Amino acid sequence: MDKPRRAWLGITKKVVMAITGLGLCLFLVGHLAGNTLLIYNLGWFNNYANTLNAIPILPIIEIGLAAMFLLHAYEGLLVWRQNKAARPVEYQGGKHWSKEKSGKSRKTTSSTTMMVTGVIILAFTAMHVWHFKYYHSIGEENPISQTKAGDTAPGVGVMDGSVTPSEPEAAKETAQATHDLGLHVVYELKKPLVAIIYMASMLALGFHLFHAVWSAFQTLGATNSKVRKFMIAGGKAFSIIIAGGFFLLPVWVWFFLEVPK
Repeated sequence: MDKPRRAWLGITKKVVMAITGLGLCLFLVGHLAGNTLLIYNLGWFNNYANTLNAIPILPIIEIGLAAMFLLHAYEGLLVWRQNKAARPVEYQGGKHWSKEKSGKSRKTTSSTTMMVTGVIILAFTAMHVWHFKYYHSIGEENPISQTKAGDTAPGVGVMDGSVTPSEPEAAKETAQATHDLGLHVVYELKKPLVAIIYMASMLALGFHLFHAVWSAFQTLGATNSKVRKFMIAGGKAFSIIIAGGFFLLPVWVWFFLEVPK
């Protein structure tokens, strides 16, 4: 392949990665906004989740989001391999995990660990979907994860009193318990191991976004020095707000929310 064609393909990969990355950033904004409802009221959070689940085209949206995420990961891998091939020999003295001595260098811990943090985010996302979307537990099962469609778990979806509810009422109670995502999240994030996994993964997300956001805008043409400074500052602020918000949610649940008796 001739050099101009290789250069064009390299630019195309970076542009696709930038566009998909910014699209995923928009998703993170909406996802964090919805998740913060956990802090105020579990009922509000469940209403938010149920509203999303009631969207007729939700499966199509989810497929599109998954495709965008996987395309971003794939293009990121190609760009990483391309950069690796262009500079197969490490800098003298080994890798530098912080800014270089030159003030003009944009090399940071965030930029040099993009592949590592990307892999962590990919693994976490798969676990996160399995964990919360499909009501699985990490470690010991909780009453919500034990409840399957058409079944009732002890203490969940069971009405107190000596009068046995009618079949429609019992089914309604069971369905409500089965789909109580807020309670499932609380049960799970009360587990120290789960909370630590989530917080560590959000640190990786923060490092990834710290470099990725402003780099994406630069790829798309924000190369003017004044604009670039604004994008770098804005990208760093965005990474701190988004990753910090997600990081604080398990902390809040762990320390301040009580598991209903």
